[in-house]
This record gives sequence, structure tokens and C-alpha cells, in this order.
Amino acid sequence: MVWNPLAKLAKVAARTDRTGTEAPVAVAPVAAWDGEPAPAPDDRSDKAAQTAADPLPKAEAETATEADPPAAAKQKSKPKAKAKAGAKRKPKPAAKAAPSDGKVIHSLGMKFPVDRELLTRRQLRLLRENRYEENEFNAIRSQVLADDVVIELGAGMGFMSTAVALKRKVRQVHAYEANPRMIPYIREVHRLNRVEHIQLTNAALGPKSGTVNFYIRAEFPDSSMSDQEDSQLSPVVAVEEVPMLDIAAEFRRVAPTFLICDIEGAEADLLPATDLSTLRCAVVELHPQWIGSAGVKAVFDAMAAAGLTYYPRSSRNKVVTFRRDW
Repeated sequence: MVWNPLAKLAKVAARTDRTGTEAPVAVAPVAAWDGEPAPAPDDRSDKAAQTAADPLPKAEAETATEADPPAAAKQKSKPKAKAKAGAKRKPKPAAKAAPSDGKVIHSLGMKFPVDRELLTRRQLRLLRENRYEENEFNAIRSQVLADDVVIELGAGMGFMSTAVALKRKVRQVHAYEANPRMIPYIREVHRLNRVEHIQLTNAALGPKSGTVNFYIRAEFPDSSMSDQEDSQLSPVVAVEEVPMLDIAAEFRRVAPTFLICDIEGAEADLLPATDLSTLRCAVVELHPQWIGSAGVKAVFDAMAAAGLTYYPRSSRNKVVTFRRDW
């Protein structure tokens, strides 16, 4: 029997809800980043595996918000020893100023401002639990190299661009985000984490230059260039006209070696429309619930035409990795 990865992706679409939550499946362990333990072995659940791989330090747990404290903060602390008579108490260090609403979440060694107008409760919780976009994060950290030039389509909250710049110290990151309301937040994330070699562009990429309507929804991960009514999506709250850049021209200008792509279904149209020959590796989050089997096939065909082959070891469910010469 010949194994067909597209059939597996079709099954994934059937058990995927609108937030992208997926049933856990077995996956081979991947390499750790600098000073971090590797993800847990296959026989653990997703939550247990990530907790073992990236435990939330106590000092970081104390900076998380009081509304939803992590498990470490809930544990009963041991009674403090009584101070000796006449002993002087040491003054407490002054609290550090924090951006946004005065609080910062520490996730996997990175800092993210708490902005409840932009981030959903689920996103904040996953950040605290070190599980935000864990499939994509694990695939990227196992494959990206220090000398890579990274291009990211769909920068989101700035998580992946910060991760590759801070953890791997790649040569350069070119991040594109169409949602204009996310740009100030992403810049603040980059500032907090002191990453400077990231070029952030507020634009959509398409087959030609121009402008395009971008539909901002109540939950920002649902926002896209599509105005379709879908019960799986939150409602449209605003429409912004944003610049569209020619994707083929941008790839020629940047000459990326590593692609990160999470663009809510646009991957089926964009990736076949450009020259991917400079890439040595690509990590793409597919959206089969919207692009169907034909769209999934279009992505695989585009990668194959560029000499990139599906790499199962760091692929998981909808997150697929393609590598050259493996």
C-alpha cells in the first residue's frame, strides 16, 4: 500500500475546528534550540510533551496575568522561615515597567505584551503554557539555520519572526503582515525582545502590485483578504485597504532560503505564482478546510517544481515541511 500524505491531510481537515485545534498524533522528536530541551517523545500527549519540553520558569510564571495564572503559580508555596530578631529586611527591587496594559507574558524565553483588544483569551493562554502555534514552532526550530534568510508570509503577532531572530540568530528576517492593526504590536514585540535584523512590511502579497481590501474580523487569526461568510469564522468588524506587493518580485529581491507561510488559505494561489528555487526549506501551514484537496495539491506541486520534497519528520497534521536534497 502506498502512503499518501494528501489523504492524511484530508482527515486532518475533518477533525479541525475553527480555531485550528487538532487531535494529537505521534511525531518524531526534533532537535532542540540553544539551551532548550527537545520536545517530548511520541507516547505523551501534546500538553504533557510541550510542558516537559519548555517548562515555564517560576520567575516567568509570576509575570503572567492574574486573571489566568499558570499552574506553577497556583502551587502552594512553602512557609517562609521567620526572620531573626533585629535582622534588617532587604528592600524589594523596584518593579520593571511593562508595555501595553502593564503586563508581559514570557513564552519560550520571549516577551509578549498583554493586549486584550488584539489577542484572544485562547492565544494568551497558549502563550502562558508555551504552546502557541506549537506544531509550526517545532517544525521551524528543527530546520532553520543561523545563516538562513527567512521570509515570513503572515507575521501574525510577531511570534515566529522573533523566535528565529532571537533563538537562531538568522542572517535576516523579512516579515509581511497585511493586517495594519497588528503592525504596532509586532514592532513592540520586536523591541521588547531586542531583535533588530527584522524587516517588517505592512502589505499583502499577490500576483501583481496594487491595493486590496483586507477584512479584519473580531478574532485577528480569522482576518484575511476574503469576505466570505463562514460559520467557522468570527464576524468582519472593519475593512482596510492595504498595499499589495508582487510576490515574484519580492522573492527575487529577498532571495530567501527559508519560508514560513501561514496565510489562512492564500497559500494555494500564492505559492504556485512565484519562483521558489532559492529556498532550501519551507514550513507551510495548510488550510484544507478552505482550499480543499485541489489547493493542497497545488502547494505540493509548487514545491516539487522548485525541487523541494515533503519532509515527514518535521511535518505534523496541517503543518508541512519541504526540504531540498534530504
